[in-house]
Amino acid sequence: MAAVAEHDVDLDALERDARVHIEELRAQRAHLSAEVLSDPTLASELADVEARLASVEGELGRLELAREELGRRDVVAREQAERDRVAAALAEAERLGGVRAEHGRRVDDAARLLGEEIVSYLEVADEQNAARRSGGLRSGQDARPGVERAFGYWMRRTGGERAFGQLAAVGSSTRPLAEGLAPARPAKQ
Repeated sequence: MAAVAEHDVDLDALERDARVHIEELRAQRAHLSAEVLSDPTLASELADVEARLASVEGELGRLELAREELGRRDVVAREQAERDRVAAALAEAERLGGVRAEHGRRVDDAARLLGEEIVSYLEVADEQNAARRSGGLRSGQDARPGVERAFGYWMRRTGGERAFGQLAAVGSSTRPLAEGLAPARPAKQ
């Protein structure tokens, strides 16, 4: 017998047909059971109807078993699909954990370099202000607010602000640090 794909079988239609056939055979059996009392030659016909009835009832039982089995297989398939989905999600999380760790190392390196550069920038700004004063010029502005504004500017421009809850304190007047540097102007006498 050729294998039939589960979706090609209409169990409802087969079950309906079997139930209709069973009812017809039961009616024939009842009729022949009454007739065989007066005509014993109908006994073989009655036996044939009873055999066909038993066969169709067996078929109906097999259809019910098939329905249960297909339902069980469906549950097993859904459970397996869920296990596969979870396994894939966990594998992806594991893979992303490695990517995240690498990015974390890069952030650490960049933060260290940024910190070092900020310290160097502030030292140069202090030296510049001292040189301006020595040259008779006004001291420039404190460099720290400019660093904060530049940090806020670049975090907002790159989407990095989501990592900082206090970035709003910097305000909306953010700009790149280099834009805030003005050439030296002589002090008013």
